[in-house]
Amino acid sequence: MWRIASVLSVPISHFFENLDLTDAETSGADPGTAHLTPSQARELAHIFTTLDTSRREAVMAFLRSLAQTGQDVRS
Repeated sequence: MWRIASVLSVPISHFFENLDLTDAETSGADPGTAHLTPSQARELAHIFTTLDTSRREAVMAFLRSLAQTGQDVRS
């Protein structure tokens, strides 16, 4: 998606604008296992795209390590 956004000269958040997923936001799912809300996805995409390459890679490595260990980010 990042490459597509680069080719189109738009931020990644562009793909999430006007996305209506109100069912996902209000489904009552366990917050620990729920998917990102549209507003969280937009914010994450915006923040990520403002980082330089080395910081993006560091964030990705951090997220991969959390996913592999099952560590809770909030702990």
